[in-house]
Order: sequence, then structure tokens, then C-alpha cells
Amino acid sequence: EVLQNLNEYIPELGAELGAEHIAALGFGREGTEAVLSPMQLKNRHLFNPTNTATNSTSIAFVYFFSSLFYGLATLMVVGRLKVTGAWDQAVFNRGPLALMCRMVPYAFFYTTGITMASALLVTFGQLRFEGNYFAYLPTIFMTGLAFGWLALILSWSTQNPGEGASLMTFLVPPGFILGGATMAVGFLPLWAYYISYAFPLVWQYRFYRDFAMRGQTLAQMLPTYGAYLIFLTVIASVVVLLYYRTKRQVEAG
Repeated sequence: EVLQNLNEYIPELGAELGAEHIAALGFGREGTEAVLSPMQLKNRHLFNPTNTATNSTSIAFVYFFSSLFYGLATLMVVGRLKVTGAWDQAVFNRGPLALMCRMVPYAFFYTTGITMASALLVTFGQLRFEGNYFAYLPTIFMTGLAFGWLALILSWSTQNPGEGASLMTFLVPPGFILGGATMAVGFLPLWAYYISYAFPLVWQYRFYRDFAMRGQTLAQMLPTYGAYLIFLTVIASVVVLLYYRTKRQVEAG
């Protein structure tokens, strides 16, 4: 609306300022009007690859929906173990590491699926990725592990797979909302910005922006990698604590 109003105002202003000078050239009345009439405001939109749909919204949804399906699968692991009777008989005889390693195949297929989708978009020129994808690849696997271990924590007390799947709201969507896919993270309050890093998808979106859009190198991303490893260590520690606490309860019961 503003551009439309300016487009109407600028020719009038230009005619007032330039009419006398153009008339002095001897074009006459009709010639002067012909010279002044083309003066108007034009609007031109230049292509910005950073703000294209595939570089922002579409790729954000690729990660979001991949994480949704992955989260549903991992949230049902504990309930499935309890329903099949393997929770008391097999899990607590092999140690917490064996339980956490159950998430490795899930994380591998999660990484493979996202990589294939990204490769297709890049191959056909629909996705901009400036950095080294092989330096970025471990972050997807780490996010898969983080989702899996957080799913174990959230679903630890569930009794069946359906009960675990109902906890999806607390695992994936908060990271999608707070990770920059729906709004710029700069608009978040400071406390919300720090709390958002409790969700793995926030980390993944940050790695994607740094590697794909900013073209950061592996050396430049080492501090962020280190922080993410600390985050994974904290989650793993919580799983270990829950494991041994539950094991004592099982042995006492």
C-alpha cells in the first residue's frame, strides 16, 4: 500500500520540480508532458538464496517431520520392552550401556534419511549448502542419539508403547518452535534462549545454519561440537542414574 501511494506521489512531485527546466528546452506543452509522464516508482525483487523456501521453511520441515517419526519410534521402546517382558529379564542383566546402544540403529537410519533428502535437494539445485557436509554429518547422528536417550528418560515409567508415544509433545515440537524454524531466535527472551538448548532439534538447527548457510569450517565449529558433547554426556548420565535406581527397585521387589 505504501509503494502504491508513493507511485502516485512521485510523478506529481517530479512534474513540479522538472516542468520549468524541461519547458525551457523548447519541447512545447505536449513534449513537456510526454517527457514527464514516464516518471514513476518501480518495485524490483531480487533473488535471495538464503531466504528461499527450500533453504528455510522446507528444510526445517524435513528435519521436523523426520524427528517426529524418529521420536515416536524411540518413545515406544521402553513400553515395548515392558509389554514383551524383556524389561526385567534382559535389560537389567546387561548394563545401561546396552540399553543406550539400542538407540544406535535408530540414529543411523535417522541420519541416513535426512542425508538422502538433503542430497536430493542439493543435487537438483534446490538447497544451498556452503560448508563441508562430511564435517556436518556427525551432528545428525548425535542428534539422533540425543533424541533417543531423551526418549528413554521421558518414557521410563510408561507401561506400553501407546503411553510412550503420547509424550511426543515434550520431545520434538519445542525444539521446532524455539530453534529458529518459526521465528528468529533473537526475538526470544534471554531465559527462553538458554532453556531452548535442552531440546536436540535446537542444536541441529544451529549446526545447519552455521554449516549450510554461513559456510563455517570444522575448526570454527569445534566449540559448538564440544558443547553438544557435554549435552549428550548429561543426558547419558541421567539415563544411567535412572537405570541403577530402577535396578535396585527390581532386585528389592
